[in-house]
Amino acid sequence: MPSSRSIIFVLVAAVAVTVLFLVIDYMSVSKSSTITTVEKQSQTEFAATWLFRIAGGFIATASALALLLRSLDREPIGNLLPFVLPLLGGVLLAATHWSVAIAMGIVVIGLTGKDIVASLSTRRGPP
Repeated sequence: MPSSRSIIFVLVAAVAVTVLFLVIDYMSVSKSSTITTVEKQSQTEFAATWLFRIAGGFIATASALALLLRSLDREPIGNLLPFVLPLLGGVLLAATHWSVAIAMGIVVIGLTGKDIVASLSTRRGPP
């Protein structure tokens, strides 16, 4: 069960992202009164694209810093792996590319496989 502190953090982050989107969307709207629906849609898409880039950059930077600090503390590789997924997710949000998506999928498959093998070995017990 997530702690109330983490739930509050996620809610505050969601509100901040929404406000940032509205600010970028407002700033991208031309001041002309003859704006068409297509122009408004393209401006909203522009705002969403920049929001994804900003949020992805922030997530990737925070994850990379946490990964760096943990590695400087000489943590084992098992403690570093949980930071790889948010790093790849942030990079994928900032710059959508198929190679990042494949790397993210490989990490997810690897972590899932590790959990499956661990649960099977505890269910069977020692030999």
